[in-house]
Amino acid sequence: MALVLALVLALVLALMLALLLALLLALVLALVLALELALFLAMVLALFLKLVLALFLPLALALVSALFLELVLATLLALVLALVLAMVSAMVFGDGVGASVGAGVAAVLGAVLGAGVGAGFGAGVGANVGAIVGVTLGAGVGADVEAGAGACVCAGVHA
Repeated sequence: MALVLALVLALVLALMLALLLALLLALVLALVLALELALFLAMVLALFLKLVLALFLPLALALVSALFLELVLATLLALVLALVLAMVSAMVFGDGVGASVGAGVAAVLGAVLGAGVGAGFGAGVGANVGAIVGVTLGAGVGADVEAGAGACVCAGVHA
């Protein structure tokens, strides 16, 4: 009887140990599956982010580039119009008015882009206004306008 009881007890212990090992194995498998699922979801998320970046990043860069290009073109157009206004003012109203307009443009440029750029633009305004006035009204008048406009613009930038 004791032998049968010992065998039954050994069998129950073996079954409990097997059940415990099976539960431990199931727990390990569940952890592995959870890790694999997490890795799979991370890969899907990375692929989705890569797709979103591939689709929308060039669009965003193009939009920023277009806005920057529009800003640059608008600035250049404003500068050309200001230069034309300075030249026309110098031809129509005299070198003082043209130089004042050029000085204002050069002062704005000096404030935005630095005094050196403004001074260079002022010298360019003086030379261009002088050349146009020189062709229109004679070389002597053009030289006077050039000297006056360049001096006024440079003075406006440095002031």
